[in-house]
Amino acid sequence: MLLLWSMMTAACATIDYGPLGGKQTARYSYREELVSGTRYVLSIWGPQNAEMAVMQSMWDRRARELCGGSTFTKNVFRAERPTVHYSAYGGSAGAPVLQGFLDCASS
Repeated sequence: MLLLWSMMTAACATIDYGPLGGKQTARYSYREELVSGTRYVLSIWGPQNAEMAVMQSMWDRRARELCGGSTFTKNVFRAERPTVHYSAYGGSAGAPVLQGFLDCASS
């Protein structure tokens, strides 16, 4: 019984970083869309308590992975922490999102 419980909880474990909609839920999730040859729209979602400096480092981490370690340029066009509204008692800061164009240096 203990083994079964361990297997079930391991399958539901949250990882620190991974693709949006992956097999495991990631605290920092990414998704990219290829626009052209070496240009992407890269998006990172973080947990509600994430600092924007950490969001930037996660964006850069995925950018380095996509660009194969080569240099890149970024143009962030969305950096927000939407407000979550509650019907009874106002709202609070929601989960942040950072989105922008990623251009990998051509070799």
